[in-house]
Amino acid sequence: MVDFAEVSVCDYKKQINKNNTLIGEYQSEIIKAQKSEQGHSNSDIMKLKQKIVVLNNENKKLKNDLKQLNSLK
Repeated sequence: MVDFAEVSVCDYKKQINKNNTLIGEYQSEIIKAQKSEQGHSNSDIMKLKQKIVVLNNENKKLKNDLKQLNSLK
C-alpha cells in the first residue's frame, strides 16, 4: 500500500529542489549579464530578479506546507 503522505513529502522536496536549481541558474545569468561587455538591459536583469523572488516565495510556502504535513504524522 502506498503512503500518500510520503509521496506528498517527496513531491514537496522535489519541487523545492527544482526551484533552487532554477534560482541558481537565474543568479548565474544575472552575474554573466553584469560582467558582460555587451549591454544587457536592466529590464532583463530585473525580470530574472523577479523570477527569483517568486521562486523564493513559492519555496517558503512549500516549506511551510511541508512542516504542517510533517506535523500531521
